[in-house]
Amino acid sequence: MLLIKQPLIPYVIFILAIMSNKDNLFSLIKSLTQGEKAFFVKSLPAKKAESTDYLTLFYAIDKFDEYNEDKLKMKLKNHAFIKHLPVVKNYLFNLILKQLKSYYNESSVKSGLIDLMQNAEVLIKKALYRESYRVLLKAEKIAERHDFHVLSLDIYDRLLRLNYDLLADNETTTYSLEIYGKQKKVFAKIAELAELKYLRNVYNSIFHSEEPDEIRQQKKQELLKHPLLQPDHQFLSYKAGVYYYHLRGRILMNGSTDQKKQEGYETFLKLVAHMERDPELLKVSLINYTTAINNLVFVSHQLGKYEESLDLIDKLSAIQTDNNYLQFRIKEKVIVNKLAYYLF
Repeated sequence: MLLIKQPLIPYVIFILAIMSNKDNLFSLIKSLTQGEKAFFVKSLPAKKAESTDYLTLFYAIDKFDEYNEDKLKMKLKNHAFIKHLPVVKNYLFNLILKQLKSYYNESSVKSGLIDLMQNAEVLIKKALYRESYRVLLKAEKIAERHDFHVLSLDIYDRLLRLNYDLLADNETTTYSLEIYGKQKKVFAKIAELAELKYLRNVYNSIFHSEEPDEIRQQKKQELLKHPLLQPDHQFLSYKAGVYYYHLRGRILMNGSTDQKKQEGYETFLKLVAHMERDPELLKVSLINYTTAINNLVFVSHQLGKYEESLDLIDKLSAIQTDNNYLQFRIKEKVIVNKLAYYLF
């Protein structure tokens, strides 16, 4: 891909130069979504004078299409904080970042799951065992749904503790065995995922090594002999499937024959299908999803599937996200892939 990225270097340098001339606070404020802006405004203490100053500066900067500090000073000349504008701007910049962390934590599934587990622990301390049990059952479903394997183990440990407080002897034994069975399955999922991550790191170390190409190619193909990378391997979790298809596809697409590349192309098709099968989990895997489609485009160019690559580029361009960084990366990939299409 280096061949087609080279012509973009002056363009990238130009973009970076433009970005470096922008005011940091202005850039941050203009990057915020409406939801992020609303969260930030609501998060500031209503009765504090400093909050009024920060909001005044926030709204003033947000109204600019292009940053102009002289115009900003003229607009806010009647406010006392304008005498210390650099200090106030720096504080506001860091305050926005701080609140964004809270925003993303509050909106994340994992954070909500941890809150549930903390609620369950409080209920146990209050001797409200049945209430805690119900909360933990809800947490168990969320953890399983989103492949939070380590948290699942924690939840099962808590359920075992509660089990002895709630149930009679015979029921206790039966239910404990059921939970132990679930723990064994989770351990298997953790082991599989850890091994796939290890294989990915091995591949990356081979890819970036300074050994001759022939030796590196041989080592990459040797990885395909691993039991977890066999074409008929039945992975145990959604995350494991993403790692399995992605790594196997990368190895195959770097093969020396068209047959290997074709198999790599088919593997990436399966990866995209695997990710699209679960729209809820796809939302938190969009970066991996864009990479998968990008890899598909790359292999389709190598195999001469040009019309298919155009459809894939359109698919890449149509991805919707509120993540401004990801939006930029998608646009970048679309530009590079369209350029590659016309070059090929």
